[in-house]
Amino acid sequence: MGHMDTARRVFDEIHGKNVVSWNSMLAGYVKSGDLAMAQGVFDEMPEKDVISWNSMVSGYTMARNMEQAYALFRQMPERNSASWNAMIGGYLDCGKIELARSFFDAMPQKNNVSYITMISGYSKCGRVEAAEELFGQMGERDQFLYNAMIACYAQNSRAKEALQLFNEMQKPNVNIQPDKMTLASAISACSQLGDLNFGNWIESFMKEMGIVMD
Repeated sequence: MGHMDTARRVFDEIHGKNVVSWNSMLAGYVKSGDLAMAQGVFDEMPEKDVISWNSMVSGYTMARNMEQAYALFRQMPERNSASWNAMIGGYLDCGKIELARSFFDAMPQKNNVSYITMISGYSKCGRVEAAEELFGQMGERDQFLYNAMIACYAQNSRAKEALQLFNEMQKPNVNIQPDKMTLASAISACSQLGDLNFGNWIESFMKEMGIVMD
């Protein structure tokens, strides 16, 4: 709820604080955007785990202070996929797509979030072919990955490819159910093409699925 003063009073009264208590306090300050207090808690922590480090790295990436985020990232005794994804997302938010890609390529183990983040980054700067390359590398694709690539096509005036991928995800061998995000991109693609029939079909599909147009 953002009541950090109250949270801090409760926190200060806890005897025998464990790492979960410290991480909760740390995450609260990061979420409220108070990085000075977050850094103070982080520095005081008698024991830090990967969640503690990730909270601070994410806080600095959200503030677009990539220099400090990178300094912490380098010091981390242990990293997981969330650590790498925070750095990738931070560099993308700052418009430094090549640095983001270098972190993506260096990741020891990539997950779907890593691919979706990079695809969305390429989409924002119009590099559709680079996004396609990453999408093609994924063997197992989920709804979120399809949504990212369909949105990339729709946002970059590649409406036909967006609808082709929309159709592909519903084929029996793929069988991934579209959600509101998928349908929003598909409607955008229909609008670009002036394809009223496909647009009407999507509207009927939404009614069948009980999805309300917002």
